[in-house]
Amino acid sequence: MVVADAAAFLRGGLAERWEDEVGYVPAWVWTNRLAHGTEAELRAESEGTRPVGGASGERWRRARAFLADEVLESAARYGSLAALQRDVLVPLELELSGSAKASGYSLAEWVASVESALREASQHRASGRG
Repeated sequence: MVVADAAAFLRGGLAERWEDEVGYVPAWVWTNRLAHGTEAELRAESEGTRPVGGASGERWRRARAFLADEVLESAARYGSLAALQRDVLVPLELELSGSAKASGYSLAEWVASVESALREASQHRASGRG
C-alpha cells in the first residue's frame, strides 16, 4: 500500500487511488495532479477527457479540471509548467498536506487556495521577483 501510494503521489494520481481504495480524499490530495501531472495530463483534465472515478468526487474533479486550465495558463506566463510546479504547486501541496485545517477545506476553500497561489506566482514573476 505504501509503495503504491508513493507511486501514485509522484505520478499525480493520488486522489483517484485514495478514492478507489479508501473512499475518502482530503482536500489537499486534489492538488496532487496539479503539482505532479504532465502537460498532457493537465490538458486532458481541463478538457474533460480523463476517465472519471466514483461519483463522490465528481465535483472535486470538475474543480480540478477548471484549475488544471488555470495552471496551464499560469505556466505559460510563468515560463514553464515544470517551474510553476516546482516553485508554487509542490510547495502548496506540502503546505496543505501539513495543515489539519486544509485537510478539511471545502471545495471553495481549496479552489481559492490554489487560485491564490497561482495569482501570487504571477505577480512575483511580473515584478521580477520570481
